[in-house]
Amino acid sequence: MKSFLIIGVFFLSLNSYGLEIDAAERFFSDPDMVSAQLSPNGKLIVAITYSEGVQQLVLMTVPVKITANTQFNHRKVLLDVAKFTENKASLRAIQWIDNNNVAVSFSENKAGIKDLVETHKSHYMLIARVPSGDSALAEIYSVKTRGRLIDALPYEDDSFLYATYSAYSKVYKIKPSLLSMHKLKPNKLSKIDGGQFIKNNEVASVKGYASEWFVDDKGVVEAVLNYGKRRSLVLNAISAEGSILEVKKWTRDEIDEATSDNYDVAIKTDQDYLADNHDIKKLIMPVTLSDEKDFFYAFDYAESERRSVYKVNYKTGSEKLIYESDSFRIVDIFLSHDDRHLNAVSVIKDGDIRYVYLDQFANNDERERGAYTSTISESINRQRRLVYKESHNQPGEFFYIHESGESIIGRLYPLLNGPLDNQLYQGNVLVEGLNIPYLLSVPTASNKAWPLIVMPHGGPIGIFDSAHFDDLTQFINARGYAVLRVNYRGSGGHTQSFKEHGKKQWGGLILEDIDSAAKHVLLRKDIDSSKVCLLGMSYGGYAATMLLIDHPNRYHCGVNISGVSDINLMINSPYMSPRNVRWAKSYIGDPITDYEHLKSQSPAYRLDQLQRPLLIMHGQKDTVVSIEHAYRLKLGLEKFNKPFEWYVFPDMAHQYDSVEEQIELFSKAMGFIDQNLLNH
Repeated sequence: MKSFLIIGVFFLSLNSYGLEIDAAERFFSDPDMVSAQLSPNGKLIVAITYSEGVQQLVLMTVPVKITANTQFNHRKVLLDVAKFTENKASLRAIQWIDNNNVAVSFSENKAGIKDLVETHKSHYMLIARVPSGDSALAEIYSVKTRGRLIDALPYEDDSFLYATYSAYSKVYKIKPSLLSMHKLKPNKLSKIDGGQFIKNNEVASVKGYASEWFVDDKGVVEAVLNYGKRRSLVLNAISAEGSILEVKKWTRDEIDEATSDNYDVAIKTDQDYLADNHDIKKLIMPVTLSDEKDFFYAFDYAESERRSVYKVNYKTGSEKLIYESDSFRIVDIFLSHDDRHLNAVSVIKDGDIRYVYLDQFANNDERERGAYTSTISESINRQRRLVYKESHNQPGEFFYIHESGESIIGRLYPLLNGPLDNQLYQGNVLVEGLNIPYLLSVPTASNKAWPLIVMPHGGPIGIFDSAHFDDLTQFINARGYAVLRVNYRGSGGHTQSFKEHGKKQWGGLILEDIDSAAKHVLLRKDIDSSKVCLLGMSYGGYAATMLLIDHPNRYHCGVNISGVSDINLMINSPYMSPRNVRWAKSYIGDPITDYEHLKSQSPAYRLDQLQRPLLIMHGQKDTVVSIEHAYRLKLGLEKFNKPFEWYVFPDMAHQYDSVEEQIELFSKAMGFIDQNLLNH
């Protein structure tokens, strides 16, 4: 089943509070900078930035004399995505090869069959050569041989390791100085990629298609994950002499069992599967070498949305979950080159690549406040580095650390100057013997009781709310609302046991967890219990509607965005694959044997009991929760003459895909909440 995201909608007319209304654009604008890398000598910085919604690769030169107040405002554009291609494209990652060349992972959509009816993605490895002198633009080169970069070899000038894939997969050492311009077609007198893919440049090879190569911090190929006999996948260690030693094998049946949509048809029935497996089986396979000998960082390729990073020793079977994304699909992971420490992951958020930097230095008190600092890049001599800082009320910022202190080079939220004026409280409430954690964000003010927005997250299984900076929560706080986010049973970010407690509790104990946390928080003197609204998306929209029906004396309005209204309808969706249906039967219920129970937990069949106003918003192009769910709510509300408002976004899918769509969505919700919370 696809992961659901929560979108918060929040709002309040602040004239009654005497506070200045902040424009939505401040919180929901495109980022300034999302990623940056320091050159090996520490004299240049290359970064992925945004300009009017368009990605750019920019270069900044570190001044010879630098102080704590040095400004890094001058940027030279090396590559502008909109000018580089007419297709939808993105810069996925950047890495210095040496002090003159930057490797760029570039992806673009191209027209496929029937001209734009079907599309496919093309991935390139581009080389941006740093312009000399006052030259305006970088020269862009590319590797035209199909494959990918596996190590930039930053300690070695004019060299990187590049892997190709075929019946024999190979790794070559390539010189960027011999490559041709990206859009320059080879002629009879030139050789593709400078004729470098030859035996003399080969550093490793293996029979069969290699999905991953593993290189240590000295550029030595130590292992490979490749296809073996009978389509098995094999992790092989490679000795200094080039000999191959099998470490771990996954058979085709094991892979099919964890990933194939047709496994239940080809191997066994659904009932057999559910009897033998309480969970979808894991398929934890290596991605790169870790910072510990014999350990790998790994993904679970059986996850429908990749959100977990593991550290695994395949020789001993040791396995540990070391990072879990709160709601977004992980694209790649990034390590420090010298010690292979996990620095960041890239994720898909709002249709674009975003980077999540991991905590390295925070103490326990800082973690409580969602504060952390991460080194994302260092010079070879380790005297200069780039650092990312963030806290629950401090928007993310990038700093250049040097002998005289630190200088800011970019911001994730360019229109927000933190820290913002609010406080974060973390607590727990006991429900049916289980401690349920919650996060309460309250605007900072004395002797005031704030109206409350209860925001259940989506999912519900595996998604979770974190103490890190959340633009949606901060936007609510800035408009005079307190925000309650509950990590109910089934949420990720805690133990596997905690996650398993959410099984088949969609309309049961999960709702009780949310309501119990709300009741607990409403006892606080700084919360106004007479002004409480619910808001959520997908499962969060479902929860908001159900709680509004069940507890009209506690909640005074509700906002349902892309929410589930009929659980049986969702499980029977034509967009659900067989594997996703198996998951739903295990975690939600069987639409055949549990039909009446699931119907009783579906708000579409309980609208006669609704007493409070409800706002319904849904995207016409939603394939995760079909817009039919919204129409069923509308039909029932009209039948029973219940108070509601209704908006359809014709171009929106399950979540907003642009800043403009995001702001429009929130503006409509603001008017509804203002009218029903503040004006009554």
